[in-house]
Amino acid sequence: MRQGEKILALILAVVLAFYPGVPFQMSAAETETEALAGIQVIDGEFCSYSEDAELDEEKTSELREAAQEESDITPLLKLIGQPNDKEYFGQGCWFGKSGKETGEDGTWYYDNFVVYVYETKDVTYYMGASALETQQSDFQSMLETVVESEAGLVSDPEAKLKTLFQYVEDEYSYARKLGFKPYDGWQQDYAAEMLSDMAGSCYHYAALYGFLAKEATDYEVRICVGTTDGFSATSWQPHAWTEVELEGKWFVFDTNLDKYEADSALKFYKLDTESDLYEELYKAEDIYEVSLEIKSEDAEEAETEPQSESLTSDKMESETEAESDGEAESETETEPETATELAVNEEGENVLTLDNRTGLAFTEAHLAGDVMTLVDEEGEEHTFSEVEKEDIRSPHLVVYGSFLAIKYTSAKTGKAGRLTEEGDEIVFDVPQTMTVISTAYVRSGAGLDCDKITVADKGSSIKVIAESGKWFKISLKDGREGYISKVAVIVEENLSAAENTQEGQETETETEPVPELVVVEEDGNYYRYLRFTPAEDTIVKIDGELCYVMAGGALSEGWKVLGDKLYYSDAEGRLKRSGMYEGIRFGRDGAALNSTDTRLKIKVLQILNSITDDTMTQRDKLSACWRYVTRGNISYAGKYPDLNAEGWQRAMALDVLSSGSGNCYGFACAFAALAEGIGYSPEVVCGRVSGSRDGAADGMTRHSWVMINGYHYDPEAQWAGWCAGIYGYGSYPVAHSVQKTVEF
Repeated sequence: MRQGEKILALILAVVLAFYPGVPFQMSAAETETEALAGIQVIDGEFCSYSEDAELDEEKTSELREAAQEESDITPLLKLIGQPNDKEYFGQGCWFGKSGKETGEDGTWYYDNFVVYVYETKDVTYYMGASALETQQSDFQSMLETVVESEAGLVSDPEAKLKTLFQYVEDEYSYARKLGFKPYDGWQQDYAAEMLSDMAGSCYHYAALYGFLAKEATDYEVRICVGTTDGFSATSWQPHAWTEVELEGKWFVFDTNLDKYEADSALKFYKLDTESDLYEELYKAEDIYEVSLEIKSEDAEEAETEPQSESLTSDKMESETEAESDGEAESETETEPETATELAVNEEGENVLTLDNRTGLAFTEAHLAGDVMTLVDEEGEEHTFSEVEKEDIRSPHLVVYGSFLAIKYTSAKTGKAGRLTEEGDEIVFDVPQTMTVISTAYVRSGAGLDCDKITVADKGSSIKVIAESGKWFKISLKDGREGYISKVAVIVEENLSAAENTQEGQETETETEPVPELVVVEEDGNYYRYLRFTPAEDTIVKIDGELCYVMAGGALSEGWKVLGDKLYYSDAEGRLKRSGMYEGIRFGRDGAALNSTDTRLKIKVLQILNSITDDTMTQRDKLSACWRYVTRGNISYAGKYPDLNAEGWQRAMALDVLSSGSGNCYGFACAFAALAEGIGYSPEVVCGRVSGSRDGAADGMTRHSWVMINGYHYDPEAQWAGWCAGIYGYGSYPVAHSVQKTVEF
């Protein structure tokens, strides 16, 4: 059902429910539901049940009268209480009663249902409700929403494929998956996990793009599982990718390889399967057709063989001969193991059922308090702590590196969760080289409460020597050891772990960082001083000068944030002190004095460090800034600046980037601040456009956008959708007048 149809159906339901003279009747869904005591949401309507599961018609009518769409939610809150958790998607409300769809702004989670809202500055409006299970399992609706929001304005089918390809690359990050075993319906499960977690393995990338491509076009789509040497020319790794049939030929659409292979530049978008490059990069072993006949959660769970097209025996033989001697056989060459159910007992009663996707057999599974213990067929115990059985929905047991993990959906929040088994640290017999895919802290131990000892930069290589649950243990270049989250790295070679612990393992000696003698030139004079190599960024005194020294000892020119302080250092690391620079005043200690400009600079640097890196061009960085402002980080709020006040544009930018809300002036100033941070000189345009919001007789209303080098950018129009795509326009494409233009 499309959005317009949903609105019509909802309006009709409300009219029928409250039309005078129509007797109250329970729906078939209500009569067939074994309702629990308390408030329920069935088919989008509130119901109240007594302790003996009898419908309380008076309370139900009271609930439904309070739950009127696009009305203040306060009366309803008095009846249903405060939510357990809230989540906002940054779409916001352009202005009151704008026709926003259910769930486009906020979702409030209760024990067994969710309530959808949108917020203005003063009022929170009720938009609808649904049962929690329905909201979480509506995979088809999630697909439709993504395709509509990302490619709804694109008419050409092949252009849709490219738009969605770039969307998956840009918006989803990597999370490793070891021991992949196909089972009936794995493609839908992996695609749904990717949508929920916003991160996944190559199998997740292939599955999600496959379903999006199928939803957006009439093309035949398939998912290929096999191996690739695209990540490393010296070894073949298990891999999955998507293929689409265009005009009778199959083409590769590999979002995962295109994202992480160096300088790929869409090399793996629409790659001909009959090309030499395809033959060099891919070995397909199983092929799965993508169908939009979505698997039902209530379907019978009898497992079947995956429907796949096996390669011919001649091709398999030729590929096997081409592999190097001694190379391990791929797991996918063997008959795939199917998923099995694993019942977890508490005091003899079955309290949880795990979907076992590990390929391992277990003889016992029990829960005692909040500790779950699984015993495999070899007698080894696998322990999970802090288990809340009431919060766990749809749990499945998976392999997570050398450990086991339980992935599930939280009944409290509706979000994805993960429990990782406890156990001794496992040391690799051979250190593994991995690449950091997301800048992350290296900590002194395997936990977020452990001290930060340095930072691993995105794109850098690290030496992994062990793993412990959710963490990898790494060897640093200075001889120390630390821990980094698994989700921040990607393996460069197949992961192998030692069977034993650290006994007999040689370790490098920890030494203090050794200062390095450096010679620098200044105004024709040469100076020598010791450069220190600290584990993290710090301020040190070198030859009487306060200097900013980065982790590892690098000295660089530019703005730096350390803790809550702002600094500026020259090429030799020396701090600006007791003076002004670019409108910011510094104290004797080199830290910038507190001011709007200082706080704005800190905020901009923090955001830019999270969305850009040194490999990006200035134009790429501007595009990243645009996505940050227009895709969910800022919601709408009616904040109007005094356009005659000094520095209003910078104060507005600080407010919006800090609070995450603002109107057209706020969107414009936030984008201008980020653009200035990457080296542009933006201007904020204040004017009027066609609209009735101000109630002016001329049919115009206040509005603001940005100009950079004579080109127009309107982030609020993009976000709200009333005129999307004004990005780098030579002329502003909306009827307008300009009141003033101010340099940011």
